Amino acid sequence: MSSIEGRSDAALFLLAVQGRYSAAMSKKVRTVGRPVAVILALTALPVHAGYFGAQLDVASDRLFRGLTQNNGLSYSAHGDYAFDNRVYLGASAANNRSAGDAEFDLYAGWSRSLLFREIVAYSVDAGVSANLYTGDVHGPRAQNLDYAEAYAGLTVGPASFKAYYAPDYYNFGAPGYRFNGTIKLPLTDKLVLTGTLAWNDGDGVRRLTEARTEDHRGHAYLDYSATLRQALPKGFAVYLQAGGTSLDIDGRRFPRVLIGLNKRFDF
Repeated sequence: MSSIEGRSDAALFLLAVQGRYSAAMSKKVRTVGRPVAVILALTALPVHAGYFGAQLDVASDRLFRGLTQNNGLSYSAHGDYAFDNRVYLGASAANNRSAGDAEFDLYAGWSRSLLFREIVAYSVDAGVSANLYTGDVHGPRAQNLDYAEAYAGLTVGPASFKAYYAPDYYNFGAPGYRFNGTIKLPLTDKLVLTGTLAWNDGDGVRRLTEARTEDHRGHAYLDYSATLRQALPKGFAVYLQAGGTSLDIDGRRFPRVLIGLNKRFDF
């Protein structure tokens, strides 16, 4: 999402975290109730201790499917836990001025690494996510934007492919889907170049773009990004990213360039 009003990111984010929109959130959780139920059910599976990781990120902006989320300072935090039965759970929080105030995501899935004919290594991944936004009913779109999504992916060597399906994309009352391909190329032992190309379609996607394009018609669109990431000591990394869309959305077609810094914690 990407229509921006001039407000303080930090103030908006803190107000959201403090529960200013708790009444609205109680209604919004019902929008993504089934995926949340799946996520909670997975936590009850009989598993043993696994791996926990967390990351803090600050950047000059944040892109989601080619669209700027803040048009300015962006910050986020996320953590994930991988059980030894290959189930993983995760959550993230970020400021999101394009939707209202803040964004909270929950996700759960299953992944497994395999070997084809004992020669080709590959991995499969599938899961569900629930995306919740605070302040959205009072924000630029003035509507509930919460939605749930299912995904499945395959990784072979440096290439990965992923498909997403949302039965009610951004709560527009219609489905949306996405197919993306990503390739990661290590340039040195600490410098990695990642490129992504994706196609977004479905009536939900077309309703999203309908009010945000000059011709006021719904469109499918292509989004792309290239990210150069340099690992630093003590779990830090700095990255430079350029990304955009094939469609003139919110008056912007040309790539958006941003720089960011993150810190990874592994436990």
